[in-house]
Amino acid sequence: VLNRTGIVGVDMAAHLGGLLAGFAIGALMAWRFDLRHLLENRLMPLKTLVALAVAAALVAIASQAPNPLGEYQRAVVNLGKVEKQVFALLKKADDDKLGDEDSADLLEKKVLPAWKAAVEKVKSDERLPKALRKRVEVLRRLGRLRTEGWTLMAQALRKKDLALMGRAKAKLDEAVKELEAMAKKRAKGKPKAPKK
Repeated sequence: VLNRTGIVGVDMAAHLGGLLAGFAIGALMAWRFDLRHLLENRLMPLKTLVALAVAAALVAIASQAPNPLGEYQRAVVNLGKVEKQVFALLKKADDDKLGDEDSADLLEKKVLPAWKAAVEKVKSDERLPKALRKRVEVLRRLGRLRTEGWTLMAQALRKKDLALMGRAKAKLDEAVKELEAMAKKRAKGKPKAPKK
């Protein structure tokens, strides 16, 4: 257990929980349930309770240890959820045929704050494997491009500036290309399914 502290992907809480469970089961199996033994060794139940309390404290401490892989996974899942919500909002705005000012408000007050907060949670950590650190860089670049695109779009809607809208579209198109490139890289790394 102590040899694996700080290694990405190793859940210390689970390891210490297994240690605690093993200790508890071992203690129960070794326990003599006869009255004579209990009378002779009055401190045994107290020793067992103290050992269980120490083990429980170790589990609690280990569960608070930073887990960069878990944090990365939660951040990416959250980013995906926010992305779906953002695109649902944008689709609804398009379906409802919102005016320029209302669309700009939607971008500035709902889309951008949620998106920026989700992108901010995707952080690199030296303890992550190199491939995941590269993916974090791509996701952050994607987040930055979409943020810039939606910001420019809101400004273009307010100013009714077609050139600014063109720059916004270019940023958003660049984000789509980043996403497509990432998807291609992931597809290359997966083994092909056998043909039937």
